[in-house]
Amino acid sequence: MNPQSTEYSATITPLLMYYCAMALMLSMIAFFQYACFNYVALSVIRRLRRSFFRLMLHQSNEYFQIEENQFAINSFCSDLQALSTIIIDILPGIIIAIVQLVAAAVISYLSTWRLSWLISALAIGCGIWVAILQKFIQLETINEAKLTLKLSQSIDSQEKYQKLLKQQMNSGIRKGLLQGTLTGSLQFFPFLGWGAAALYGNWLLGRDLMNLPSYIYVCVSTLIPACVRIGQLPQLLIPLIVLPKIGKTMKTVKTEISKISTKDNDVDAKQRKKEFLISFLKTEIGVLPEELNGYPSPTFKQVHKDASSHWFLYFVGFLCCGMVGVSMCALTKLNGNMFEFYNKTNIRTFFGRGARISVDYLIVGVTTFICGIIAAFDNHLGAFIIAILGIICAILSNVHKSLTFTFLTSVAFTLQVVAQIFVIRFAEICTENANEVLHQKGLEIVSTFEAIEDISNRLDDIQKLYNSYLTFTFRKQYSTIFSKALRFSFIFAVPQVTQAISYAMGSYMVINKILTPVSVYKIVQTIYNALGGVAIIAQYPQDVQASRLAAQKIDENLELSNIMIHKKNVSVSATADN
Repeated sequence: MNPQSTEYSATITPLLMYYCAMALMLSMIAFFQYACFNYVALSVIRRLRRSFFRLMLHQSNEYFQIEENQFAINSFCSDLQALSTIIIDILPGIIIAIVQLVAAAVISYLSTWRLSWLISALAIGCGIWVAILQKFIQLETINEAKLTLKLSQSIDSQEKYQKLLKQQMNSGIRKGLLQGTLTGSLQFFPFLGWGAAALYGNWLLGRDLMNLPSYIYVCVSTLIPACVRIGQLPQLLIPLIVLPKIGKTMKTVKTEISKISTKDNDVDAKQRKKEFLISFLKTEIGVLPEELNGYPSPTFKQVHKDASSHWFLYFVGFLCCGMVGVSMCALTKLNGNMFEFYNKTNIRTFFGRGARISVDYLIVGVTTFICGIIAAFDNHLGAFIIAILGIICAILSNVHKSLTFTFLTSVAFTLQVVAQIFVIRFAEICTENANEVLHQKGLEIVSTFEAIEDISNRLDDIQKLYNSYLTFTFRKQYSTIFSKALRFSFIFAVPQVTQAISYAMGSYMVINKILTPVSVYKIVQTIYNALGGVAIIAQYPQDVQASRLAAQKIDENLELSNIMIHKKNVSVSATADN
């Protein structure tokens, strides 16, 4: 079909309108999805907290003398936080992963089953590989936690302490390599899928066993991401272990309360019960995030100095980050190059060209995989650099195709990024303000509770007091649902709207003979893929803040003025602040 013909305009205009409408609908669906699950989480957590506190309030004094019961009650608050995360994030993620896989399989196999079986086999292998890597990363994380616990217990033995430090360093190196392998694999899978599809798909086209070249795009773009997401499901299922813990804790409290026959009048036991309930309330209220004191951190300077001494490794890491950042641009370019030769009437056999471009996919994919492993030398910093360089490369690589359209597309996506950052910050401010108010209200409840001398005679008043706090908490957290749902929608769905608008602008230029359809695809898709790292860029300042806070905590316990670091060993002379 001639892009400048009336038939093309009549065909593409309804499709673009449908595309834009679906993108807007997706944004609304994402908003209401997050809002509904968040509301359900708040309601469920509120009921569990009310029931648990009522049962615990009416327990006998002996119940609080058992160490296991104390541990279960202390961990109940953190378990409820995990339950909230399960309802808001994990449960929708599981549903989306399953639905995405089913939809991808149906669409692909209805389009072309001959190509779909090959891509499905590769996609399943990719999913299994991702699951295996994440399992090993989880095991190394558990090992690091165990080593950290051992370090705190062996501070009196220098030899054992240095041995544990070395083991912890080796564990961190192994974990970094695994994370780098996962990063490189996620970048390599699209190239693997496209390379196989370019080879086998063009072989099918040359023998009239597949109707349209676009089926190659359909199979690879649906099956590979769906199976990779399914491979990440085992990691999402790990937090579900808190569900039986919560049920067991609730069941234990109900069982114990049924055994109570008489009231215990021991004054010390009553006081212990009161202290424990107050401790539970303080744990539930939590503490506000710590703020920086504004003074230069010796620990942070020391870490910065140590990192600067390995400048060559960082330089190599930056180069590899650049290669990974360019990979999405290279993938889109190779896709466009493959689809360009389908419009040439003098080509009858596609397999030869498909084989050559398949080799290009493989070369670029393997290079990206290796660079992805090295790029994870500093996980957060590497991801941040990849996101920045990806955006820069996406814009610069398209300027020569059409300066006007690249500029318009860049402006559209830049406005999207500005809106995303604004909404993310707006949600953070709303959440911070709500947490401050809730913390202040919680402290008032604790003060009122502490003023009660004999809690055994005022159980109903205490329960009403706690219920009022739960109601206040629910209303305050409910007021932040809008900002959080808006943030979720802007991060995951609004880019689809910008993409649809950009394709609409590109189609207008195609009709007016300014651009070719493939050039529109290359420009829009490259910039769209690159801007997927906006969330990483927005998160990075918080990562830096967290590292500075960690350094500040170390400063409060150690004085690092006399630390000497050599190439082969570490000599530490520090004094503890008392």
